[in-house]
Amino acid sequence: RPLSATGAADSQLIRQLRQELSVAQRRLHEQGLLAERLRLAAQSLARSGGGSPGSAAGSSGRSYTHSVATMPMQRGDWAMMTYATGGVHEMLSNWVLHIQRIGAPILAIAMDEQVLDQCSRQRFDCLDWSITKSSLDSSYLRGDESGFRKLGVRKVDALVAVLRSGVNVILSDVDCVWSHDPSPLVRGIAPGYAAFAHADLISATDCMSPESDLRDAGCFNGLIDKNTGVLAVRATDDGIGAMMEWRYRLAIGQKNEQDQTTFVDMIDGNGRGHRWGMTGPEREAWRQFASRWCGGSR
Repeated sequence: RPLSATGAADSQLIRQLRQELSVAQRRLHEQGLLAERLRLAAQSLARSGGGSPGSAAGSSGRSYTHSVATMPMQRGDWAMMTYATGGVHEMLSNWVLHIQRIGAPILAIAMDEQVLDQCSRQRFDCLDWSITKSSLDSSYLRGDESGFRKLGVRKVDALVAVLRSGVNVILSDVDCVWSHDPSPLVRGIAPGYAAFAHADLISATDCMSPESDLRDAGCFNGLIDKNTGVLAVRATDDGIGAMMEWRYRLAIGQKNEQDQTTFVDMIDGNGRGHRWGMTGPEREAWRQFASRWCGGSR
């Protein structure tokens, strides 16, 4: 199709997805209120001696399972965040142990009941997102293109909910290992990184060369991918807006697209499916459009 027709169709689809998202968010809010009432009732029962050792409150009487309204973080705080399903529970345990060692606030997004149980047993704070669970969550989804993309949409929905509460997020994949607290870096306190204090979104890259990293600002301006395995997002309008666009692009993703490829296309200003779903002439037409829009050659 001509580029203009493609853009019009995408705009219509995005409007439809936004309407569906609004309805879904209202339902999640209503179901979240019910889940919170049930959680509080269970916590009250546990405190009175009627709870089981595996209850959400655990043996300490403190609940580690939260809704957005009951997260232990305050507006303006930074939280170390990851997502997990039961299929990656061992990596989640390792991620949590390293974050606990550096003493940073933890908020794991529990995508299913198995992770909720792990939160209580290992005693770390979780946001209950299990209402969105899928039958595929018990397995490692990385090799399932459609399932992995749908999981990506669910993850970004949770991220946006946290950001809208005013909490800033340092997001990392569950297979990451943190040896130091990154918050001084992303807050712009670390020497040489003062500009980060004003960034709405900070992204890692796949740059593996220290020389290129130093010479080319982390290889950000080259062809090397931006890596969604480590992101820092501020709870600002632009930070939230970027995550919402990422969510829309994931929802309309085409074959072979996943969270990182759609993120790279978004950051680079590429069109829908730029990497996989466009013909050569379509890609060139979009490149010329992006060049005119950005006011220079790319």
